[in-house]
Amino acid sequence: MPIKLCVEIAKSSRGKCSLASCGRVITKNHVKIGFSSTAGPTEYQVVNGLNYTKYRHLCCVSARQISSLSLSAADIANWVD
Repeated sequence: MPIKLCVEIAKSSRGKCSLASCGRVITKNHVKIGFSSTAGPTEYQVVNGLNYTKYRHLCCVSARQISSLSLSAADIANWVD
């Protein structure tokens, strides 16, 4: 399933970083990076084609994750030139 990169400003301080070694709150008005996919970790999500996104702090995204994606600006949701 294709994975999309999503760049957003956190609207609240309710979300947490999905990096296991971090897990801290992503503070309101800070940049968060999301990796979105249509295939989920559960059977229900795969069958029903639901989208899910896991967010991380900008500093918690690894260079390997970014380099493994072949992206252009059009592939990044919410990209504004």
